[in-house]
Amino acid sequence: MAVDQAQFSADVIKDIGIYTQKILVTLNAGGIVALLTFIANIENSDTVVFDIWWLKLSLCGFAAGLVFVGVSLFVTYFEAQRNIYNPEHKEASIVWFLMKMTGPPILSFIVFLFALGFALSGICTP
Repeated sequence: MAVDQAQFSADVIKDIGIYTQKILVTLNAGGIVALLTFIANIENSDTVVFDIWWLKLSLCGFAAGLVFVGVSLFVTYFEAQRNIYNPEHKEASIVWFLMKMTGPPILSFIVFLFALGFALSGICTP
């Protein structure tokens, strides 16, 4: 039985995209949960002081990461619908296509890293 190389490549790319979005949702939502749990545990602690402004900024960063994952899902869905509606459509520029498809997940990960940095900046010793 012959394997269709184009279909196989498309399936691999689709699976990688799905796993990437799952990982980014887990990272950003997990960051929110971990930060809220951390705040609840150190609220009455004398060993650690935290700056609430940095922690709020971190929570907003994790939420922004989730928004970028949502944008990625919408872009992927609309691109798939356009390909179903108009299969002969060719993207004008491969650079634009790659920015459109990989931009939101990359931004989600970058925002996650910044939010993690903000969370760490908000933790100080007395």
